Amino acid sequence: MEKLQTDQFTVMIAPPATSYGPVDGRKYTLSTSDTGNSQHLTIGTKYNVSIYKNCEDIFTAE
Repeated sequence: MEKLQTDQFTVMIAPPATSYGPVDGRKYTLSTSDTGNSQHLTIGTKYNVSIYKNCEDIFTAE
């Protein structure tokens, strides 16, 4: 397993979610760009489906 490269990693919290809540029902979407140079984590109340067409790998969790 590769080590997470934090310098190439961005996190976006999509409203209405905030850093503090809601915690129950949060959805996490982790994507890797086609070039493989960056990773993006979106935290929100639904999955970030807008990134599916531009990414190589998509992981979702709840």
